[in-house]
Parts: sequence; structure tokens; C-alpha cells
Amino acid sequence: MIFRLSFAAALVYSTRGTSDVSRKSQRLRDRIKRGDQALIDQVTAYVRLLVDSGTFPSFFGDDVTLVPVPGHAPLGVGSFLLPKVTVETPTISREFLIRRV
Repeated sequence: MIFRLSFAAALVYSTRGTSDVSRKSQRLRDRIKRGDQALIDQVTAYVRLLVDSGTFPSFFGDDVTLVPVPGHAPLGVGSFLLPKVTVETPTISREFLIRRV
């Protein structure tokens, strides 16, 4: 039985907000979900900076397992499984030394 499960998030978005900041966060979410490679590369670089600055201690290393977790809703037509794409993206794999999916 797992008694403690650590997790981290580099980005958050507003699910229902209507302010300018909320709408911007929703647009970024949508771009990531569409697989916008340029944005995924930017986010990867941002996470790399956070990791290098010590923001995520113990989250990346030889003894860490990345477990992609699908969303709670069924995939729609034209959708893709974001966690699968995340670990298969060359930039992410290279930056975080993902060895096996």
C-alpha cells in the first residue's frame, strides 16, 4: 500500500476563471493539449530551469519513475493522450533523461 505519493506541477491553469490571467492560462493549456511542439519545448526548458535551481528536489534522478496518468475524461475525436505524448517528446526525453516508457 502506498502511504505517500509525491507529485509536482510546474504550471497550473484556471478551470473556470474568466479573468484575463485565467483565460491566458486556459489558452496555454489548450495549446499543450493540442501538442503545440514549440510551446512544449518552451515548457520543457522552463521545467529544466526549475529543476536546475532546486525547485523540484528528488523528483528527477535514477531512482525516480515517471508515471503518465491519463485524464479523467474519455478521449474525443482527434484527441491524443497527453501523458504518452509528453514522455515520447524528444525534447522532454533528452532534457530529463527518460530512458524507458
